[in-house]
Amino acid sequence: MINPLNNFPIYFVYLFSRWRSIFVWSTCLFLLALMFTGLYESFSSEIDRMSENAPAPLEAVWGGDLEYASTPEGWLGIELYGLMLPVILSIVGVIAGASVIGNEENDGTLELLLASPISRFTLLVQKYLAAASQMLIIAFSVWIGIFIGTLLFPFDVSLLNVFYATLMAWLLGLVTFSITLSVQCAKGQKTAAVFAGTIFVSASYIADILPRLIDGLSSLKWVSAFFYYGGSDVLLRGIEPINLLLIVLVCALMFAFSIWTFNRRDTGIS
Repeated sequence: MINPLNNFPIYFVYLFSRWRSIFVWSTCLFLLALMFTGLYESFSSEIDRMSENAPAPLEAVWGGDLEYASTPEGWLGIELYGLMLPVILSIVGVIAGASVIGNEENDGTLELLLASPISRFTLLVQKYLAAASQMLIIAFSVWIGIFIGTLLFPFDVSLLNVFYATLMAWLLGLVTFSITLSVQCAKGQKTAAVFAGTIFVSASYIADILPRLIDGLSSLKWVSAFFYYGGSDVLLRGIEPINLLLIVLVCALMFAFSIWTFNRRDTGIS
């Protein structure tokens, strides 16, 4: 009988070592999602008035579509999927990307780990999959909260589109993680990886906001990961397959680069 703990030890050790963090993030996001589905009916009569009085820059910062603010999808776009969820998953991605091997490098245990019968490729693959699973659990706790909310409250929303938007939010976190990890693997410096991941998220967010405010900068959106994420639009109109494929492609390329640099870099173990 195959024992997954024996075949994927790094994967399970990573997840078990972070179960408290996963539990806290997932529980908080689940409760927030449940809360917002419950609050929708109470605020529904005021949403249109509030959205009409909101300044245009606020819509850009929120990331939601105020034109549809009074619909369940628009409400979720403003309260959860426009800014809160993608930023949280991006933060988790930066922290994970800098720490999956950065912690071992900082405390000097990476050499001991690589001296065991585990190849660098296996180590990185299992760490990558574990971090991806960590973010997947956190992301889809929101979908579960919304699903239960539709059973408890009068909240008629397309659960399929919510699923797609949650998937894209997870992929946004994953691409942030992949880029941060690639810097960690190349430089071996946790600080540099955190800095690179933070700059990526900040620049992507700014590149997504400015085109909504300044017409002359409309082409800037094409370099923004937040544009391809498009959570609020996905909630309203469904997923764009090309955006999904582009994010997956960037994740794959960054992971391949991570493996290449990690295998080439001198860590003190041949």
